[in-house]
Amino acid sequence: GLTDEVRRDVQERFVSGALDVVAATNAFGMGIDRADVRAIVHWDVPGSLEAYYQEAGRAGRDGAPAHCELLFNQADVRTQEFFIEGSNPPAALLRQIRAAVAASGDAGLDAAEIVEWVAGGQRVNEMAVDTGLGTLQRWGALQRHPEVDQRWLDGPNRDAPGPEDEARLAEKARRDRARLRRLLRYVR
Repeated sequence: GLTDEVRRDVQERFVSGALDVVAATNAFGMGIDRADVRAIVHWDVPGSLEAYYQEAGRAGRDGAPAHCELLFNQADVRTQEFFIEGSNPPAALLRQIRAAVAASGDAGLDAAEIVEWVAGGQRVNEMAVDTGLGTLQRWGALQRHPEVDQRWLDGPNRDAPGPEDEARLAEKARRDRARLRRLLRYVR
């Protein structure tokens, strides 16, 4: 939640050694190039064992002893499950997105309108809708409106998502869930 200027200042002071301790997101931490980090404390479960390895690897890069601590609460797993749901929209959601955009005709819809249409009064993972829009665009099933920024139109590929697309989606979701299970086995 820091401004870009304050974040840059904190990062520069930490990297230069003027600050001994910093609380940061993993994205901030991955940008740290300081050899003498002695400790890393994870407040939340990383998304995968690979991510934990990369994040923990910021400590002790100078070869001196370092310590990594992962504070774990089973309830924290829900955050990672939310990200998995958001990055793996089900085929049914993709079909709903296509139907919403097709119903809009030449006017198209923006992401907020698509979320509202798809949700139909229910809660929907907006991240999954955003991921679905990008996925459908890559498949040629949707396209950006040529004149109105942030609006979506039907694309030339009327067959997407097809059975092979659905199989790829399911396989990616399976791999992401397996990655989280691997991390949880390690943590426990």
